This record gives sequence, structure tokens and C-alpha cells, in this order.
Amino acid sequence: MKFGKEFASQMVPEWQEAYMDYDHLKTFLKEIQSIKQRNKQAAAATGPESLTRALTLYRAYSGLIIQRHKHNHPMMMMTSSPSMKDIESSIVLNSVNRNGSHSYKTTFLMATTEDGGEYEQDFFNRLDNEFNKVDRFYRFKVQEVMEEAETLSKQMDALIAFRIKALALQEALFDSMSSDDDGDPLDVLDHVELHNTLGTPYSIMRRFVNSTDQQKQVTFNRDTLKNVETKLKRAFIQFYHKIGLLKSYSFLNILAFSKIMKKYDKITLRSESTCYMNMVDNSYIGSSDELTKLMERVEVAFIKHFSNSNRRKGMNILRPKTKKAAHIVSFFTGIFSGCTVALILALIIIIRARHLLNKEGKNQYMENLFPLYSFFAFIFLHMVMYAGNIYYWRRYRINYSFIFGFKQGTELGYMDVLLASFGVAVLALTSVLMNLDMEMDPKRNDYKALTELLPLGLVLVALQDFFLADQLTSQVQAFRSLEFYICYYGWGDYKLRQNTCKTNDVYDTFYIIVAVIPYWWRFLQCIRRVYEEKDRMQGYNAVKYFMGIVAISTRSAYSLYMGMGWKIIAGITSAIAAIYCTYWDLVVDWGLLQRHSKNRWLRDKLLVPCKTVYFAAMVLNVILRFAWLQTVLDLKLDFLHEEIVITIFASLEIIRRGIWNFFRLENEHLNNVGKYRAFKSVPLPFKYYEDEDEDGDE
Repeated sequence: MKFGKEFASQMVPEWQEAYMDYDHLKTFLKEIQSIKQRNKQAAAATGPESLTRALTLYRAYSGLIIQRHKHNHPMMMMTSSPSMKDIESSIVLNSVNRNGSHSYKTTFLMATTEDGGEYEQDFFNRLDNEFNKVDRFYRFKVQEVMEEAETLSKQMDALIAFRIKALALQEALFDSMSSDDDGDPLDVLDHVELHNTLGTPYSIMRRFVNSTDQQKQVTFNRDTLKNVETKLKRAFIQFYHKIGLLKSYSFLNILAFSKIMKKYDKITLRSESTCYMNMVDNSYIGSSDELTKLMERVEVAFIKHFSNSNRRKGMNILRPKTKKAAHIVSFFTGIFSGCTVALILALIIIIRARHLLNKEGKNQYMENLFPLYSFFAFIFLHMVMYAGNIYYWRRYRINYSFIFGFKQGTELGYMDVLLASFGVAVLALTSVLMNLDMEMDPKRNDYKALTELLPLGLVLVALQDFFLADQLTSQVQAFRSLEFYICYYGWGDYKLRQNTCKTNDVYDTFYIIVAVIPYWWRFLQCIRRVYEEKDRMQGYNAVKYFMGIVAISTRSAYSLYMGMGWKIIAGITSAIAAIYCTYWDLVVDWGLLQRHSKNRWLRDKLLVPCKTVYFAAMVLNVILRFAWLQTVLDLKLDFLHEEIVITIFASLEIIRRGIWNFFRLENEHLNNVGKYRAFKSVPLPFKYYEDEDEDGDE
């Protein structure tokens, strides 16, 4: 792999703007090479006199003149070894300190005397700009890390004191410590309180009603100690990872400068890389060893306090092994995908050969068993869309694992998700083939109990994988399928393929409730963030989900009770919700429709090179957002059963969600890049505060 691609692949995605722009400098060097080649061809075409004059000028300023060779012919000097050329350097490096900001400037001494010299000076100007950018960013990040190290040190002091007080078994221990001439090590606890991160509506209300004094009371027991240790351990792991990325940032950029200078030497036939790299090595980014020492101290502290002085255990936690791609995953994915295709073809052939669509039991099958199996179609489609999302997130270097908060090295790849999805498909299609009878047993007047229970057994196997998708608001029909499972096998007569679910008031009520649950969940999350983060946008987001609750409730009511009144209400509420949600998708979640951006009606930065993709995605999102029209307009397709129509439109919503996922994470990733935010804030267990009595005395 060429260095440029390797360099890009190892960048911290959120810091990519802060890295040396290797490709830009490499392209500029190619332009210099082209200019020199043109000049050389032009010199050759002008004749010997002009060539002799050009070579003489070149010798006068190239540092090739050595006293003992002053009588040599110019052509002899051109064939000398490259090491003879750079007795004198063609560049001068200056270090400038302005207003506390340190920068470097390179002057090319032959800029005005050599053909193409101005381009080489321009190259060094650009090179200096890149180096100064990298050096400033590195200084800033190191300072940030050192401040964070100080904070973690205070947290460790509080933890050690907390351990002593929580694990002490005799009061005499406290007395002996208090009488120590060096002072009480537990004094630090007088200046801290537990910093709780509350995540449920109940905990928010509890926090609201509790007084400040109650919040500052600390319970010293093993459970609280374990919670404190878990938080601080996570903070140390995150901090160590940040130091590692900064060290990698330093190494990669220094290597990039070395590579680009070697290319410069090769193109210009000079030897300036040694001089320039000496400057790089002596700069802050090249000579600072603060991070190395800090990393060693973090390792010592973590091993001692969080892994019982077991170095191997501690280092395995701090430096988890990178997950390697398993060929067996690709192998079984291929097998299961082939089996899925084969089973679908077998299903089509059997239906056609047996003329099952003309059987009397067709409607009974579609109304009772088809809703059970369509559930797995929703799972499969959603997982395939998620696998596609992962593939394209990785292709365009969108740091989805960071955005989702996945533990490093544990995130699933797209092949892992495809394996799970095709595994579900094979199980579901096999069950369908085994349960494809349309006629009752004439002797027993029922269906085989074992085959009729296949969908129930299958859903218990795949339910866990379904919730991995975490896209519940687009799985309303899947939730309703689960409700139908409960009703069909709990109160229906599955042996006769009969049920009274849709005529049951309790079922109708829960038919609306299960559809609302995902939206209600997201609504409460938004309300929580409004309270905790004081973020007004989350309030508007909560309005979006509330409107979704109203719209889906009225549409569900209309589908159950019909009537012109319900139809009008459902149409109005759904139209308002769809317009609001579409605007939110395109403008807020995707960051598009920016009129004055560099890419008109899109946004300034795009990761997908083809702009048409964005416009097509916007149009498709609008169309699929208004798929609810089918519910209100009562579109009837005579050649399709009603259950198939419902399944088709539910699948379209899953597809829309898959498309939304990609552009939503792309926008989030670009926001992180713009803020150089490569780490999530880890909640620390202790919060330091000033003594209230001292504040009062002042």
C-alpha cells in the first residue's frame, strides 16, 4: 500500500483536518517536476550556448562548486554523485515567536535565480503552513491532556480516600490516621461529592425534589465504591486511549514530513530533507516526551489500582487486541446467503406447482400465519440495511463505533451482521416451507401442532438479534407482529388457524399502544436531555416525536374503527407530522438544504463524491415519509392480499430508516470533525466544590 493511502487509513477521523495535507503537497511536487521537465526540454532545444549558460547559472547557486574542481567542464559536474551537490544547503530555516505563538519559516535561497525556483519557494511556504498547523494542534492537545491528567489525579486522591473509609472495619483506623502528624488523608472527602449521572425519568424527578444538602451526602459502602471504581476505570481507559492517539498523531505526521521531503529531494536532485527534518526533530512535536512519561504513569496507576498489580491483565484492558476479520464469517455468510436464495426459489416453485394460491385455505393462511412470518422479513431487511450502513460508513471513514459508543474492538462488521441476517432468513424460510399446508387433516379436522408452533419457536430464537438493530421507531409493524404472536398463541386456536384478535377490544387497544411505545421512549429521552443539558433543540425534537405519537395513534384508530371523522383527523395529523419530520430529517439530522453552502442546497462538506446521491436521497426520503397516505386513502390492490400490502409499506419504512442512518451519521461525524471531537466525555465519579463555610466567611 502506498504511503498516502496508509497515512489516510491511520488518521483519527475527527482530526483529519489537523493532519499534514500529504496529498496536496505531493500533487504540488508533481507540478514542480513537470515544470522542470519542460524547462529541461526547452533548454535542450535552444542549443549548446543557451544550455551552457543555464548550467553555469545552475552551478553558481547549487552549492556544487568546490575549489579543487573549478576548472572542470560543466557537463562533468552534472554527472557527479548527488552527495556532492549539497555541500551548501539551498534553504534557510527560521524560528519565529509572535504573540506567544511559535512558528517556522523556510527560505529557498535560489527562488529568484533558478528556473522554477519560485515554485520551490511556494512549496516550502505550503510545507511550513502544514507543519505550523500540525505543531500548534499538537501543543494544544498536549496541554489539554495535561490538564485532564491533573483532574484525574484529584479523582484518584478522592478514590483512595473513599476506599479507605468504605473498607475500614474498625474506627481505630480512622483515629490513628487522624492523629498522624502528616494530616488526615481523608480530608479530601470534605471537598467532594458524588457526581451522579441520572438516566431515567424517575431519577430526574428524584434529583429535582432532593435538596443540595441531600445530594452532598455520600454513602460509604461497597456498592457505591464499586460504582465509583467503574466510572474512574472507564475514564482512565479513555484517557490512555487519547494519549495513544496523540502519540500516533505525532509519529504519523513526522513520518509524512520525512516522506514528502524525500520526494522533494528526488524530484529536484537536492538533499534538503536532512536539514528540514533536523528542524522537525528539534521542534516541540518532534522532541517533547511529556506524553511518553505520562503514558507510563497512567499504566502504573491503572495496574496498581484497577487490576490488583497484575500487569498483563491491566495492559490487556488498556491495549485491547484489534479484532481480526475471520474468514469463517465470510464462509458461512456465503453459505447462508446461497441457502436463502435456494429456499426462496424452492418456495416459489412449490407454490406454483401445488397451485396453493388457488386453495380455499389461502385467506386463512394469509390472515393467521403470514403476519407471523412477515415479522422475520422485517428483521432480515433491517439487518441487511444496517450491514449496508456499516459498509458505507467504513468506506467513507465515518467513525460509527465512536458515535454509537461501542467498546473498542467489539463493534460488529458488516459481514457479521450479514451472517446473522441470512441466518435468520434461513431459519424463517425453512419454517415456512415446513408449514406451507393449506388444507386441514380430513381425519382430525386440524393442522399439525408441531408445524403450527414453528413460528413461535422461531421468534424466541431471533428476538435478541432483532433488538440489536436499535431502530425501533421504524419497526412499528414488527411490534404489532409480536402482539399478534401473543394473541394468536395465547387466545387463538392455532391448531385450526383461527383467531379473534382483530375483534377484541383489548387487542385493539394494545394495537395502538405497541405502535406508540418507540416514539414515547424517544420522547422521554428528549425531555431528559432538555432537563439535563438545557438544549432547546431537544425540545423541538421532543415535539417531533409527540406529533408522531398523535399521528400514528389517529391512523391506527382509523384503521380499526373507520369513519369519515377518523379519516380527516388522521389525514391532518399525519400530514403535519410528515412535513415536520421531513424538514427535521433533511435540515437538522442530515444538515442539508443549506442555500449558501459551497455545494448549493447541500452542505459545505460532503463525504460522498457524487452530489446526485444526496438529492436522490432527499427525494426518496420525502416520498417514503408520505407512505402513510396508503393508510388514509385506502389504496386497494386487487392482485395483492391486504397483509402483503401492509408488509410492503412497512418494509419501505425500514428502507427509509436505513438511508436515513447513513446521512445522519455522516452529518454527526462531520460535526465531530469540525470540533476535533474524537472522544466522548466520560462522567467522573467525584465533583469538587469549595467549602461553604469558607465562602460564607469571605
